[in-house]
Amino acid sequence: MFAESIGTSGWLEIVDATIPHADDRSGWNWLKLNHQRCLDEISDRYTRGLHFVGYWHTHPERTPKPSARDITVLQRNLHEGGVPLQKLIAVIVGTDRAATGLCVATISKANPAPSIFVPLSMQTGDVLEPAQD
Repeated sequence: MFAESIGTSGWLEIVDATIPHADDRSGWNWLKLNHQRCLDEISDRYTRGLHFVGYWHTHPERTPKPSARDITVLQRNLHEGGVPLQKLIAVIVGTDRAATGLCVATISKANPAPSIFVPLSMQTGDVLEPAQD
């Protein structure tokens, strides 16, 4: 996923996301992206003024959340992925067409546990708020 700018306001607008590729591999509960293709796409988008901010994928569940495998892979990409970021955004799309079918999380180098945010609704312009405990 890519944003045009990463401002100091704390808000980020994702303006582009790549689609699955034939070189990627996936199963019912796992995903392995072609790392070099990802780096090539990041480089290409950067030349067009876009900044890489994270990954998206689907889960075969109504209300998705990052799996242990997701967290492990995202942490590895963050630490060894060749892109100098302190945090990644992970968007997981589930099967529920309502707002509960979407999970947005941040994965940080400083904290291995994801911070999960829940959308208020799926309408354009809505704001994501932190989940309430």
